[in-house]
Amino acid sequence: MALIPRIRWTELDSGYHSTDEYLTHDELRRTDDIFDKICDQSFLEELLKKYIKTSDRVLTINRGNSATSRFTDRLHTLGIRNTTKVNLEEFNLSEEQLCSAKASQFVEPDAISLDALNMGLASDSFSAVLDTGILEAITENKLDNIFTELCRVMKFGGRYICFTVAEKLLLSRVLDYFPKEGWIVRVHMMDNSSTENTMPVFVFVLTKFKKLPKSTPILEVDVEGSHELRRLQDREAVTNAILENQQYAIFRQKINRP
Repeated sequence: MALIPRIRWTELDSGYHSTDEYLTHDELRRTDDIFDKICDQSFLEELLKKYIKTSDRVLTINRGNSATSRFTDRLHTLGIRNTTKVNLEEFNLSEEQLCSAKASQFVEPDAISLDALNMGLASDSFSAVLDTGILEAITENKLDNIFTELCRVMKFGGRYICFTVAEKLLLSRVLDYFPKEGWIVRVHMMDNSSTENTMPVFVFVLTKFKKLPKSTPILEVDVEGSHELRRLQDREAVTNAILENQQYAIFRQKINRP
């Protein structure tokens, strides 16, 4: 039985959907290809240096995609070696489901397999969590449970660094959950200038802080190519900043079609 839920890759007005169907391997590789395209960007190294220290204990959550392996290699190149690699059980593929050698070579052999909803790792034990596509391939009804488990294993001041194409419902759930928990939300956009036929990749950097009564959420974005963060007033402003870039990407795709 397939384990990876289908996400319908349609235009943004229809958004992110979880159904009873599942991702084909071609669709899974399509998601991976988007993340692969950013692995060699110099801005990726800048982001990793900015948010992860060499002394940090880092959790990398994996669904066997090539981007996770390449991001882990980047961490090691930067001297960040205290990493724990986890294959979440929701996304572990059997040999039958790994329909090609190309797909199977990206499952990291030294990663441990854990339940995504109950990882069994110690509370407050990681300074950073690196996610390269887990949220893109998870059913809607499990998102809050995943968020709760990530909150539990992270230290205060820890960063959840999530690479995503930020489809509509996923974006809404992230902006609804984390600010309410007192977390600082930052959104960066990777350079998309050389990839006319893909959606932009965003990096959510969610920093864990104690929830304070009547506190105003801290929401910052860097989506204009300046690599400078700009503070916004509310989640609607963050959503609009992201949607503008996604809509522009759709426009570029349409005018570049043969």
